[in-house]
Amino acid sequence: MVKDSYKKRLRETLEEDSMLYNFYLWLEKIYVKKNENKNH
Repeated sequence: MVKDSYKKRLRETLEEDSMLYNFYLWLEKIYVKKNENKNH
């Protein structure tokens, strides 16, 4: 079943993407904090 393997592949990709996305959010948080510290 090609469809099943495609779904599995898609899910793996989404999981990787969400990890990257979470990492990006984490970096953004740190960056925003640094800027806030500069402003105060």
